[in-house]
Amino acid sequence: MKIIFVILFSLGCFVLFFLLYYNKKSTPPPRRKKYNTHPPGGSAPPSNKNATHTSDIYNRPLHRIVKIKADVLNGIDYILSGYRLDDIKSTLPLQRKEIRQEIVSKIKTHVGGMKEFSSFDELSRLLDDPDVAISKIAKKISTDPVLSNKILKIANSSYFGSSVAVDSINHALSMLGLVNIKAILFHNAFSNKLSGGKASNPFYQSLWGHSISTATCAFHMSDALGGLHKGKLYTLGLVHDIGKFIIPEMDRSRQDDDCFITPYGEKTSISREDACFGINHAVIGRIAFEDSGLSEQLLWLIEYHHFPSYGSNSYFVSTEEDKRYLAGLYLANQIAKLFARDEEKQLFAVQPIPAVLGNLVNRPMLEGIFSDDRVLSDIVKSKSLTESYI
Repeated sequence: MKIIFVILFSLGCFVLFFLLYYNKKSTPPPRRKKYNTHPPGGSAPPSNKNATHTSDIYNRPLHRIVKIKADVLNGIDYILSGYRLDDIKSTLPLQRKEIRQEIVSKIKTHVGGMKEFSSFDELSRLLDDPDVAISKIAKKISTDPVLSNKILKIANSSYFGSSVAVDSINHALSMLGLVNIKAILFHNAFSNKLSGGKASNPFYQSLWGHSISTATCAFHMSDALGGLHKGKLYTLGLVHDIGKFIIPEMDRSRQDDDCFITPYGEKTSISREDACFGINHAVIGRIAFEDSGLSEQLLWLIEYHHFPSYGSNSYFVSTEEDKRYLAGLYLANQIAKLFARDEEKQLFAVQPIPAVLGNLVNRPMLEGIFSDDRVLSDIVKSKSLTESYI
């Protein structure tokens, strides 16, 4: 009898183990796809026609994040490993010291005194203070009725889908988040200078979205660069491409797409800017902010943010900190392009970074940051939020 009981007990345990083992489910991590690196011409990677349509991905956030994670990790691998030594033969873009005075005067006349930036910079520094009270920021914003109305309108937009009306700046700040508020302040400060046909032009709308993505990427990756100032990196991401909005004013007789527009960031496009206008968007950005109170360090970074693509050591004459900020801005600029929607991909060219700057980055930490679903979601949401106010 005991033998029969032992046999039945053993058989029952075996059946139970069998059921538990085969009912256990696990979800494997997303596989990295082979990244479509650029041919020598630097054109954007071809889109996959069999991929899920962009609008469907945006309607299904989890699917969107899984796809983005694989693309971004492959992209980071290309950016940090794809630099070619023969790039050092490239002709460098024009620099501030080489620009004719009449062109400088034309830019300064167009942008004016940049008084709006002083207000943005003041609030931006306030937002960078980790100990600042929300009530203090709200009080400062409330002194500007136009800005207050804009922030409340965005907080009550369909993007958030809140069933409760947001009728106070404090509530709006809590809902939007301080990082997004900074982007709204930036757009509010410069929209009057960059208005007109640009407001409805899809090229420029994509540029605004790219600037927001670059800023958000830079903010999150600061720890991978030795703990650089998050607020400074975010501001650099926002303002680095402001010259792209201004450069068409240099010669209205020329068509944007004939001279310089696409793909953004590809070296030949910067050469076309120099050839067509006697200046490029990076130098324009520096000149535009020269009278705004922006530090010389940030002006320098704006001017040289494309130079790593050219393999020249001429811009490594500054401090070690400047090198790390340059590496951070350059990387954020390239990684942000990986978040472009399918219909935007042809506008942006991803460029690798030379090892002399790439070696300043903690690669495992960088990959860990961009493997975090919360970070990826924050970047996607920040870019999508721009639709509420552009």
